[in-house]
Amino acid sequence: MINGAALLTAPASLACTWLNHPLRSYHWAAEAAPMKRVLLVTSDPKEADHRYVEESLDRARIPFCTRAGTVTDAAGIRDALATGNIDILHFTDSQSARMIPVGCPVATVVTVNELPWDKERGRFSIGHLSDDLALADVICCETPAMGKALSEVVPTPEYHVVRPGVDVDLFDPDINQLPREHLIDFDDESKMLVAIGTFDTPTVLADAIEMLPEEVAEDLNLIHLGQESNLVPEQIISVLQHAEAILFADLSRFHRHALLHAAAAGCPTFVTDSEPALRVLQDEDLLSPDEPREWADELTRIHSEWRRAGGVPRHPDEELIGRMRRMYSLSTAPRAIEHAYDAAGTANDLRKNQ
Repeated sequence: MINGAALLTAPASLACTWLNHPLRSYHWAAEAAPMKRVLLVTSDPKEADHRYVEESLDRARIPFCTRAGTVTDAAGIRDALATGNIDILHFTDSQSARMIPVGCPVATVVTVNELPWDKERGRFSIGHLSDDLALADVICCETPAMGKALSEVVPTPEYHVVRPGVDVDLFDPDINQLPREHLIDFDDESKMLVAIGTFDTPTVLADAIEMLPEEVAEDLNLIHLGQESNLVPEQIISVLQHAEAILFADLSRFHRHALLHAAAAGCPTFVTDSEPALRVLQDEDLLSPDEPREWADELTRIHSEWRRAGGVPRHPDEELIGRMRRMYSLSTAPRAIEHAYDAAGTANDLRKNQ
């Protein structure tokens, strides 16, 4: 046991990122091999990405790796390293990277999945993080675009794409369909159900709704699914399974995992930029952040298909669900994390021998 006031050793109860739902455990069989002892460092132990890594280590999803503990401050790191029983430091969010020790004796990995978005320049804003990230051996990013943006400012570390694991079965209506009755308090089956992925309605979408033909506007039932929504998880899943579409019309105002959960439910999903689409969506699913006419035309097209089907709910998009299974299954991220840990160990050895 590692001592230290900031050390957290109790396993986290893994939640399904954006939703507070448990995931099933996936265990990997592995031949005997030296175990890498990983100390997790986080600025927020309750943060979903951190809990995913923590649970993956605790449930042996990452081969040949075990969690030595979780700390939240520099003192916890010093106490853990002093035991000599740590092989890897994994900083599970960009804010915790400020605690990377200079000349760290063990391999260091940093997960960077969220960065501020500079809307005027149309790019990520890295700012003061560059000096901290330069101390890492490996940086894990959710998308190649984020890794490319970071590497242009911080070229020293290796960059690995580590996509989050999503329990697709939890959202797939063919496996876990939740009845529309979950939505009885705000649903009207005579209208076309459309979800908005933010708590309020972004300006471009509000303008688009004003442009809609009267018969389309009258048939709309809009439901907001932003993080401040009062919907319970079962209701959110039901919305994603039964809505004709979900709209993410402002890049800076929605949680990226909401998009993944919508895709896992086979819900037609429209966004303003390809980066948060995380390569799951197609080009025709990307709409302009500044042109309300594009959104109005898309809503009108969806409405025409809905009316043509007699107002019957759509079928789930099986191709979209299939892409989610290939790219974001629960086994995908642990394998990528294992590769990142191996690369960090190699890079750290080279650095120490220079």
